[in-house]
Amino acid sequence: MDVGAHLVERTSTLRLDAHERAEFWSQYVRTNHCSFSSGFADASDFRARTVLQRGPRHQMVEFWSEQIHYVRSAKDVARDDDYRVRVLVPLAGNMLVRAGDQDVRLNPGAAGLLATAHPFEIRHGDGVRALVFTLPDASPDTPPRPVLDLRTGLGAVAHNLLTGIAAESDRFGPGEFERAAAGAAEMLRQLATPATSGSLYLVEQAFRAHVAEHAADPKLTGASAAAALGWSLRQVQVALKAADTTPSEVIRRERLTLARRLLGDGRLRISDVAFASGFSSVNTFTDAFRREFGGTPRSFRS
Repeated sequence: MDVGAHLVERTSTLRLDAHERAEFWSQYVRTNHCSFSSGFADASDFRARTVLQRGPRHQMVEFWSEQIHYVRSAKDVARDDDYRVRVLVPLAGNMLVRAGDQDVRLNPGAAGLLATAHPFEIRHGDGVRALVFTLPDASPDTPPRPVLDLRTGLGAVAHNLLTGIAAESDRFGPGEFERAAAGAAEMLRQLATPATSGSLYLVEQAFRAHVAEHAADPKLTGASAAAALGWSLRQVQVALKAADTTPSEVIRRERLTLARRLLGDGRLRISDVAFASGFSSVNTFTDAFRREFGGTPRSFRS
């Protein structure tokens, strides 16, 4: 496939006779994903449709479906060499996923990572709409974080990008699908394994950007910032340790940077600057300012 190529394929079981639909759907899904068996609540008149987008490296499928049960067995795993990771993103309805000894219910706002190198099961009822995004070059091992929160922070950005890719399927120019999909894939990797050596810098930069935006909030902490970005405090601490700093130090320095800027406005009292910079008291602000800059806020103004 050419570097800028972008295939869009729409399929619906409704174009077939009712008795042909279940077998067609099973074969179509196996062809575009991996080997598994399908169990239908009503195989005599199964209704589903899909929009598939594929570039040289990435693939996304949006589908609408009635009730079904997919099973990828150990024999299926041995039958093909598709060991990529699939990201399941329900947009309407929920999906029940079993992988190993884990049973997970995926609702809208979450994503599940499935390593096809291992057996799994997926069940869902009628009226489900979801995305299936294939991560190229992903490890065949079970992802460190098999369920991702896509409601806030980087997760919400990834969710918006994925749904945007689905919505723009007919309007991508040459190479645009691949660029957008590559961005989504990188965000999903960061969410799944945010503390790996290759992503520490990105975690650090995302944390610093969040702190810079919310420094004036007196409730801002390392834990709250990490949670807003979809990570644990420990993961952020590991990333910042590589930069020889800590979450509290990043927050303190960002608040002091904001305070220095506000001190340039002579109309603001020192107490106004302290609270507008996120400090809990004037004394705390003054002590932190003196340690950082060698003088008091008042002397900085004079």
